[in-house]
Formats: sequence, structure tokens, C-alpha cells
Amino acid sequence: GKNESESWADQIQNLREDNDAEYELFRDNLEEEHEYYDMRIKVIVRKRPLSKSEACSLGGIDIIHPLDYGDFGKILVYQPKTRVDLTKEVETVPFAYDNVFGESSTNMQIYERSLRNLIRPFFEGQWATCFAYGQTGSGKTY
Repeated sequence: GKNESESWADQIQNLREDNDAEYELFRDNLEEEHEYYDMRIKVIVRKRPLSKSEACSLGGIDIIHPLDYGDFGKILVYQPKTRVDLTKEVETVPFAYDNVFGESSTNMQIYERSLRNLIRPFFEGQWATCFAYGQTGSGKTY
């Protein structure tokens, strides 16, 4: 059974380790890029590192867990909750995207996997749009 005195930080760390182990076991190999980018809207998420104030307010617990599966990505959000009987639990809420990048991803990696294939078709007369959305100061220009 679950240790009822286990802290949220410990529970989240255990969930992260379990999800990382499952990710490594079942993730697809990265496939070669297609020559042309298919013509649909894609949603791509880049997780930024926690700011110092966020880290302090959350007690150093990172509740956002990005997982990249090559063809798609998942973000797991760990939500600490207290039950009516005052036991602590962590609910895991998954969100699926076309691509997910963690805070260690470089701009070049993001470009190569997300935007590069828009360039050639654009110069051949096709339409291409890249829209960056996020909070002020979150690094969209960077």
C-alpha cells in the first residue's frame, strides 16, 4: 500500500520516475523527417525552466513533466490534492501535442523538428505560418 505520510514531493518524484521508465520502455524511435511538412495545424509546446520565484513558491517541486515520443508529445501535470480523509495524493493529468520539448531542448532542435520543413515549400509558393504564443517574458522571441 501507499505510505500515507509520503509527501507530495516524494509522490511526484515517484510518479516522474515511473513515467520516465514507461516512456523509455514504450517510446517510438525518432523517424526521419518527411521531405515536405504536411499541411495541417500543429501544436508544439516548449517547457521553460521554473523561475526562482516559482521554485520557491512550489517548494522546488516541478509539476510539469514533458515526454517526447518522436511523432507526438505528452505533458503530464502532477496536481497535489488532499482527500476528505486528509490523505495526500497526486492526480496526473495528461495533455497530448504534436511535439513537446523540455527545458533542455535547444532552439536548433526545435527548429529542426518543427519549422525547418516549412521553409522549402514556402519558397515554392506554399503558405507557411509560425505563431508563438505565451506569457510576456516567457522566451517567445528567444
